[in-house]
Parts: sequence; structure tokens; C-alpha cells
Amino acid sequence: MACRRPPDHVARYGGEEFDMILPNTTKSGAMTFARALQQLCNRQMGAHPDSLISDRVPLPGGITTVIPDANTTVSHLAMRADQALYAAKAQGRNRFFSFEMQQDTAEHLLASPAPND
Repeated sequence: MACRRPPDHVARYGGEEFDMILPNTTKSGAMTFARALQQLCNRQMGAHPDSLISDRVPLPGGITTVIPDANTTVSHLAMRADQALYAAKAQGRNRFFSFEMQQDTAEHLLASPAPND
């Protein structure tokens, strides 16, 4: 499983969507986690030969981050994550998108330093 820290939580949200709650995770950390999750799923999911989109089951996702305060609501966070999910799907489906970073996982990969930097 991808979530390994004790406070991390995954739950089904709707028919084919999942929420991942990752407390104390930075925006960049959430994007890095999303890239790692994509790689894990791409390795473990079987081929999807009938798809017009990809030879693998695509994994789009919306990321939202917040430092909670008295005005923070679960419904507002879910709405923001859902909007980011639709932005990810519009940009190619097999990616995650974050409005807070104005970046998706493909752009994040290009902007990340090489492992030995």
C-alpha cells in the first residue's frame, strides 16, 4: 500500500474515486507522493488493451493542500480536489493536478532535480 505513515488514510469516495488524507504533507510532498503512486500503479496494474487513452488504466488525480483554520470544511476541500481532478483529466488523464502549485505531475517531474543533485 502506498500510504505508510500512521495518520495517512485512504477511503473510497463515490463509485470509482478515492480520497487520500496525508496530514502534515507539503504541496511538493503531495505531488511527489502522487508521482510515486502513479509509478506503483503503472507497475502493478495489468494492460488495458481496449482503451483509446492508454495501454494501462489511467490514474488521474486532484491534489489540494491546506493549513486548516476555523473556516476549513471537508466539503470545500473535496470540491477543490474534485476541480483539480477534472483539470488533470482535461490535460491528459494519467496525471495529478494541483491548483495550489499550478502544476501537474508531468511538469513536476521536469522541474524536480535529478536524484544525485
